[in-house]
Amino acid sequence: MELKGKRASGSRSGFSLLELMFAVTILVIGVMGAFTTQLGSLGVITTGQETSKATMELQAAMESVLVVDPDDVVDIFPPGQPIPAFADRNLRNETMVPTYPNYAGVGPIPSTLDVRLTVTWDDFEGRGRSLRLNTAVAR
Repeated sequence: MELKGKRASGSRSGFSLLELMFAVTILVIGVMGAFTTQLGSLGVITTGQETSKATMELQAAMESVLVVDPDDVVDIFPPGQPIPAFADRNLRNETMVPTYPNYAGVGPIPSTLDVRLTVTWDDFEGRGRSLRLNTAVAR
């Protein structure tokens, strides 16, 4: 007479080594995928923070330019020369350079002077980045 629910002699319960290795492999792949996603998110967040800092630096530099008399802007902030007050303030290798697209550097300053500020820096991965801000200064 056979009893239901009883195992035949010699059979074992549990997982085989192959099944266990397969399960661990799937688990490791899942964890590595999650880790890679988190690492990518951290890079995006850091890039966003650096861009935000660069934008604030541009705004602060432009405000410095706008409070100067339009006739003195070119003398105080020479074209193509980094602005010393904005060198390496918040970003790695940060430089802020003004240019004046509608002024050749000689002769009278136009009644409406175009001002272009460009900030450049090295991001957290060492790549060169830059942003520009343009405005016009009128007398």
